[in-house]
Amino acid sequence: MKQTYKIPEENLELLQKKVKQISNKATKLIGSLITLTITGEEFIQDEKTKEYNKLIIIDIEGEAPHYNGWEFVATLQHNFENGNIIKSAGQNVPEEYRTVPIKCDHCGINRFRKDTYVVKNENNEYKQVGSGCLKDFFNGRDPHQIAKYAELLFNMDTYVGGYTTPSQPTKYIDIKDFLNITNQLIQKFGYISSKKAEQIAEENGFRPMTTAQEAYDNIYGVYYKGKEIIYPNKENEEIATEALQWIKNQSANNNYMHNLITICSSDFIDHRSIGIAASLIPAYYRATHEIKEKKITSEYIGNPNEKIEIKAILQKMFSYDTKFGTTYIYKFTDENGNILVWKTSPKDFEEEKEYKIKGTIKEHEEYRGEKQTQLTRCKVESI
Repeated sequence: MKQTYKIPEENLELLQKKVKQISNKATKLIGSLITLTITGEEFIQDEKTKEYNKLIIIDIEGEAPHYNGWEFVATLQHNFENGNIIKSAGQNVPEEYRTVPIKCDHCGINRFRKDTYVVKNENNEYKQVGSGCLKDFFNGRDPHQIAKYAELLFNMDTYVGGYTTPSQPTKYIDIKDFLNITNQLIQKFGYISSKKAEQIAEENGFRPMTTAQEAYDNIYGVYYKGKEIIYPNKENEEIATEALQWIKNQSANNNYMHNLITICSSDFIDHRSIGIAASLIPAYYRATHEIKEKKITSEYIGNPNEKIEIKAILQKMFSYDTKFGTTYIYKFTDENGNILVWKTSPKDFEEEKEYKIKGTIKEHEEYRGEKQTQLTRCKVESI
């Protein structure tokens, strides 16, 4: 008898141990091994978090251990208005057990029980017994029931929102979506690796978020004050696809390339892999000479409280909500690449358009490793 199950990957090791124990028992009882074979994997998305859970697809093959000619058939769950719930061990169960009342055919004691069990002998004689009498008929555990139990644990998580295995499940994200957002961040802010983030921290006392972590946070819409959430889009989907195709044809001539090829060979990655996965985009660009990494060239302008008049192009405008209302941010760049930021009420501006700005320098600050000049009390005219 062979059955196929889908179980959470965290359950696999425990299940393998259990099946081995049962297989040893089966060998002693009936001289037959029970085997567990991994045949594939499947990813199921959580509709709330948008993360993916990995299910391992397995086949369990063998005969359930017998005892004195009796075999475990099914669990009957009672106390349902329209009959019993039948949890079969992979066998056909006579229809009568769909509505049979609570009883034990072995001891004859009829009392309240949540569950009773169906067993049968070699002559296809069926009996319904309570848990206390089950040991008299079946002195082993059905491996298919253990596998089914693991499967039910995962399904239970869908309904109750909790995970009932000994360890927390590993969460996965779609690598194409991740690389899509990674590329957008690199275009806007340049690529910040862990090493680069540490260098910036040593020089400026402020450690920016790495590109990998920021892309990961964007997958789930993690909110920070003043942060613009980026979503996957069609344009960058092509770049992600091209980069993944490119890495497939590279050779693993060092440990880094081996790790990159290995991680990018899967459609899904976990949090431990995001740093290496994010590095695929700049690696692809360097190899194909399509673009160079963006350099951080912005410098501070003037001094706080100083009035300035300057021409600059509006690069980006976005907003975020606070307890005091909505704040709108307008990010300009002058002809030297210096960044000016004005936080104010909504304005009728256009991105990629040049404006004449008269205002007061409020302060200097650094954001994601870029020097920015904050403005206040501005008058802005289109050019």
